[in-house]
Amino acid sequence: MPPADLNATADYATTPDGRLHAPNRPPVALVFGSGATAPDSTDLLRSRLAFAALMFAAYYALSLFIQVSHLAGRTDIGAWEWGALMTLAGTVTVAGVLAWLCRAKRWPMRRWRIVEAVLFGTVFARNVHRAVLFPRSYGAWGQAETALAAGRVDDAAQIYVTLSAEFFTSWLVFVLAYGVLTPNTGRRSAVAVGCFTFTALGIWVALGPATGVPMALWARVFVVSSAVVLVAVAAIAVFASHRLDRARRESEDRRVGQYRLRWKLGAGGMGEVHLAEHVLLRRPCAVKLIRPDRVGDPQALVRFEREVQLTATLTHPNTVQVFDYGRADDGTFYYAMEYLPGRNLDELVTAAGPLPPGRAVYLLRQVCGALAEAHAAGLVHRDIKPSNVIACERGGAFDVAKLLDFGLVRSERPGFGRGDATAEGSIAGTPAYMSPEQAAGEARPDARSDIYGLGALAYFLLTGAPPFANRSMIKMIAAHLNETPAPPTGAPPDRADIVMRCLAKQPADRFADVREMDRALAACACAADWTDDDAATWWKAFPLPPSAPAAS
Repeated sequence: MPPADLNATADYATTPDGRLHAPNRPPVALVFGSGATAPDSTDLLRSRLAFAALMFAAYYALSLFIQVSHLAGRTDIGAWEWGALMTLAGTVTVAGVLAWLCRAKRWPMRRWRIVEAVLFGTVFARNVHRAVLFPRSYGAWGQAETALAAGRVDDAAQIYVTLSAEFFTSWLVFVLAYGVLTPNTGRRSAVAVGCFTFTALGIWVALGPATGVPMALWARVFVVSSAVVLVAVAAIAVFASHRLDRARRESEDRRVGQYRLRWKLGAGGMGEVHLAEHVLLRRPCAVKLIRPDRVGDPQALVRFEREVQLTATLTHPNTVQVFDYGRADDGTFYYAMEYLPGRNLDELVTAAGPLPPGRAVYLLRQVCGALAEAHAAGLVHRDIKPSNVIACERGGAFDVAKLLDFGLVRSERPGFGRGDATAEGSIAGTPAYMSPEQAAGEARPDARSDIYGLGALAYFLLTGAPPFANRSMIKMIAAHLNETPAPPTGAPPDRADIVMRCLAKQPADRFADVREMDRALAACACAADWTDDDAATWWKAFPLPPSAPAAS
């Protein structure tokens, strides 16, 4: 269900390193600190180095354990074997220390590049040292020579294949780890990975004549079992590094004003909403911009500008707060508003089922407060629906309702243009929750139209479905015009009476204003059934997923 609200939630997205990758298109973004991308890139490099160091430490620690196990009880340990153990232990120590540094320190980028060089240089040196000792470090080498002397060429070839696989395993891990884990440009990664790869291949070529193995057999083993695999892995590593760097640069370069895009939260009929952060304040916010296909539509631009200007005049704590408005260098209009960690009421009911009457009253009274300010200012929202109200946490308080999306607002305020940007006779609103006046295409619905929307919203909260569910759009609009919905099942009588009064076909039969409706809600027997403590307990039991952005 694509949300049509300005802060709406779409599909959640995550990345293993915690970064947020948005599509190439949106020209909005968000920045850390005064530098363009330095803190973000530095943190990424630090986290990647920490993972690589831990991986190498674990890998070589396991190798050290295996080597010590093989040598246990032996008295004829040679100097080369002691040397191999020492380099292995040194590699584990260096990798462990660097892993600790990456976890404990916050250094500038230049210093982390030094750490990168030390870590991968140590592993590189360990691999070279192992290659030098390679002919002496495996008893199987002698078995291969014996097989050749006896004329068993195929047996010798199989032994060499096994040996080459063991030799290249550490090089494959090393090359792939550098290309994939280290944030680099494609060119820088290609140079480093190329050096590592050709060093390994050069060592393997040089070992051939020293073994006395026929060169035809050596070339067969070398080409089939070693070079092709290593070159393929190197190409994959460089390609992955290039693509990751490209994605990172695209994300970092999309900026507008003091914001950088972090995560696409959703899209509606007119705009796209992204999680963003202010460059200096480092405050998370939601940034809305006009969809690319609507940029050339003058009516869309008028509505977008009116939406932000009118929303910015509202100060009620249950109305989303607007922080900023501007125009990007490419001409894209955008505005920034508060980011709301929570769930919209559509998601809340979909996940938890119909709400207890007390909780529904608790949330609806807050929406009434937000609408009371808007109506007093001459604004009619015209799109009250579950996805345009978010239940969130603000300042330690839970189940705080926030009214969103004034994109269809009708204004009678001087200085903002009277009326709205919707053509007379057209239908504005969401079919499942629109009032009969909206369904009939009336050009000037008043505040009682929002009261009808509140009644439809209350119906949804209590039953899990809007008043006329499971119908086509045309039939749903016709039902709002002509049918009386069945009373909400399971709702207390006083609560059901309020809902049905809100859903009266004639505006005169509804509550006169939202303040009167709020008083009726406060008088319900269930009004005190849901408290701040109940809300806090519920949110602790059902927290937001830690790996996904909260609904905004």
